[in-house]
Amino acid sequence: MPPMSRFARFFRGAGFLFRGFGLLFSCPRAGVLALVPLVMSLVAFLAIGALGVWLAGHYGGKLADGGWGTLWAWTAGVLAFLAFLVAGFFTFGMIASLAAAPFNGLLSEAVEKHLTGGTGELRDRGPAAEVLRSGVSAGKLLALEFGVMIPALVLLLVPIVGALVYAAMAGFFLALNYLDSPLDRRKLGLRRKLAFCSEHRAEVMGFGVVVYLAMLVPLVNLLAVPAAAAGATGLFVELCLETESERAGNG
Repeated sequence: MPPMSRFARFFRGAGFLFRGFGLLFSCPRAGVLALVPLVMSLVAFLAIGALGVWLAGHYGGKLADGGWGTLWAWTAGVLAFLAFLVAGFFTFGMIASLAAAPFNGLLSEAVEKHLTGGTGELRDRGPAAEVLRSGVSAGKLLALEFGVMIPALVLLLVPIVGALVYAAMAGFFLALNYLDSPLDRRKLGLRRKLAFCSEHRAEVMGFGVVVYLAMLVPLVNLLAVPAAAAGATGLFVELCLETESERAGNG
């Protein structure tokens, strides 16, 4: 079988976000782990909406009593509520992403076990040492991401080209973050994680860019978070199987 072009590999990687949705349905445990933070976020959003309704009614009545007139007071209350609702709508995805973060590792484990029968985790140290190692690893990745992406914000000042370059960079780090769960279970350090992404650059960029675009769309980003965690694990498993197959063929 001839090797795929980089273009084809890019789109192959992009397809794993959509395959991630399928994995959430085919793996019951992953589906449950995806629903829990979503329900938590929805309850929080409804609570904030209820608070907005109460505030609009309460302060609308006070404005009316203060001489604004009933119509103007209630109009101000409704506008305040709508502004509150719009702000909540656009921040809902952020809240859901934060709520889902602690579940993504468990979701990734469930998907890998569903696909391969195991999680690939190496257990070579005690729980305390493992927590420390994971914390240091996450800190290094976060420092790298902030060190690159914060200065890169200036790219957004450059029309079209700057935005495209920034999207590519953001997509790479999104892919790295979602691939981090299966990579970290193998106790790989940051350099080896980056080496893996570099070796499979086209697939990783395709996956990351599509996830980045999905994250920009309100409501879609809610579903994209667990689908990306599942899809990244599926991509990792497939790439590893291909590498093993190539090595066996060369041997």
